[in-house]
Amino acid sequence: MRMTSAEHHDRRSDNDSPSAEEKRALEEIIALHHSWVRGVVLAVTGRADDVDDVTQQVWMRLWQRRDQLASVTDLRKWLYTLARNAAIDAGRSSTRRRGLWRRFKRLWRPGRSSPRPADDLITAERRKITLRAIEALDEKYRIVLVLRVWREMSYDEIARMLDITPQAVETRLVRARRMLREKLMPEEKK
Repeated sequence: MRMTSAEHHDRRSDNDSPSAEEKRALEEIIALHHSWVRGVVLAVTGRADDVDDVTQQVWMRLWQRRDQLASVTDLRKWLYTLARNAAIDAGRSSTRRRGLWRRFKRLWRPGRSSPRPADDLITAERRKITLRAIEALDEKYRIVLVLRVWREMSYDEIARMLDITPQAVETRLVRARRMLREKLMPEEKK
């Protein structure tokens, strides 16, 4: 059951303490969407090291804007906007650029070690090259690629989140993969 803005406001005391119902509602939103919001933050920032801090900022913004919840018609889309904006803000405030390897290493872990250390080295180097190529993609291509590959979201889910059509998602994925191939093929020939 959603409360109106007036009901939200009436339930708050002068010190802006949330009601028990409001706390439960916010806790439920966080529990249901935490993993998904983390994925959005990673897709936008490309920095696994920043995911926890930026996700915390998203939940703080949710808390600050909790009186808007009554008028939200698509919660996931609204959370996406909060997460994307928080991630963009975090990127702007970052004064140094980190390597892509560190950004994605938590998500993309190598499989079992090969019996030869040289094979591990080659695999690690290929992974670094691939991750640099992903980082170099424009945000609109990187986001759909990360959401599809790492978050395993469907075209429809990505389309709803980004407010584009599933066909646009497919087009962006095709272009992202083509751009990656173009960037990686010269590396493979060396």
